[in-house]
Amino acid sequence: MSWPVFLLSLLLLIMGAGSAWYVNHLYQDLSRVLELNVASVRAAEELEIGLHEIRTQLNDYIHGNSDISAQDIPRLFESTDRWLAEAERLATTQTEQKIIEQLKKGYQHFFESMNQLIETKDDDRGLRRGFRPLINEIMTKEIIEPAHAYLDYNEATMLAVAQEHKIFSKRIANGLMIIAICGSIGGFGAGILVARRMTRSLVELNLPLTMAAGKLSEIVGPIRISTGLNLGELKSILDIIAVEVEQVVMRLQQTQEDILQSEKLAAIGQLAAGTAHELRNPLMSIKLLIQAALLRDDVLQKADLNMMEQELTRVERTIQNLLDFARQPAMSMEPIQPLRLVDQCIRLVQGRAQIQGVSIHTEVEGEPLSLHGDPSQLTQVILNILMNSLDATSQGDEIKLILSTQGQEGIKFMAQDSGRGIQPELLPKIFDPFVSDKESGTGLGLSICKQIIEAHHGEMFALNRQTKGAIVGFYLPVG
Repeated sequence: MSWPVFLLSLLLLIMGAGSAWYVNHLYQDLSRVLELNVASVRAAEELEIGLHEIRTQLNDYIHGNSDISAQDIPRLFESTDRWLAEAERLATTQTEQKIIEQLKKGYQHFFESMNQLIETKDDDRGLRRGFRPLINEIMTKEIIEPAHAYLDYNEATMLAVAQEHKIFSKRIANGLMIIAICGSIGGFGAGILVARRMTRSLVELNLPLTMAAGKLSEIVGPIRISTGLNLGELKSILDIIAVEVEQVVMRLQQTQEDILQSEKLAAIGQLAAGTAHELRNPLMSIKLLIQAALLRDDVLQKADLNMMEQELTRVERTIQNLLDFARQPAMSMEPIQPLRLVDQCIRLVQGRAQIQGVSIHTEVEGEPLSLHGDPSQLTQVILNILMNSLDATSQGDEIKLILSTQGQEGIKFMAQDSGRGIQPELLPKIFDPFVSDKESGTGLGLSICKQIIEAHHGEMFALNRQTKGAIVGFYLPVG
């Protein structure tokens, strides 16, 4: 979607949301006002009706047509007192509050005058004559007329609210009409923009499709694309290209399998060449000793036999390493304390280190963690790394064994020495079989170590230090 279409849609959305909020807000306000006015009108009506009934009963009392006494008159006002309190609670405008205040003063004036009349008049006839001006002057003018004014005011307010509601309905209708017109215009404009955008995109897509078809034509055969694409033609072309791409991917997968097979054969050839090299040298030495004895027509000397034994031991060690390398290591997993395992390995090589004049130090970083692994195989890995570090160091050098925890997820072991380091050309393939910078090494030790660490779901690494020496180690996950 282009930016103009997006902005237009966003504008229409904001207008619709704003209109909905405005309508809801006005509706709630009008509903509250209308509800309040209805309650006020009812209170005013009940109050005025009750006051008229009281005036009628008092007139009956004056003319002697009622059996109530002067002491019963306050009970007549109990109902109107309740509606007066309700009207006072609902009075929210200054006009209403002023009318209610006037009503309350009329009430107070009426009851004060009535109590004074009862105290001064002892006979019933005098009381009846005394109530006539109270009813005509105080009750009618100071109580009933304000109550009627309160009712008139609330009825007028209700009419005004109804008129406002009518105006509000017209505003809503006009607003919805405007939104509908804007939505239609916006939709029409958005459709034009989208159509132009799609047309431009089809034109722009034609060139890369043509180029892609040309590239595929060189592999799978000719693919024809017309210069003026529509959506139907575009779908057909894309379906054809998808099928052809699938065929190309299948060919690439087959090619990758062939390459992988070639790499396996090359690895087997490299392994065979390395094995032949490792076996040929000791066998050649044995052969030369036997040939020399045959030429002299003499028996082999003890020194010759010792040499032959050493060479045969070398052949046996090479074969055993090959068996270890080819055989998947059998795992015997159990809980291991890494620091204790490292200390045991250091004790095993400490004698050679002292003879060689090399110091070995241990450094622990972080909280020690426990892990699950095969202790004998991990011991073999650590010993192999330590022996390689001793082979690369001389008197006065040092080896630092660093055991660090990687959060709560794993443990890293590093042997950091100050020896001669690893030759740069050998570093990328140091864990490959038959790769070694030692004259007597078979180059299978680190390869076997890598297999053991990977069987523990870990990873081995090797690098040269910036100053002097090398770092060889491995990472093992916890758990």
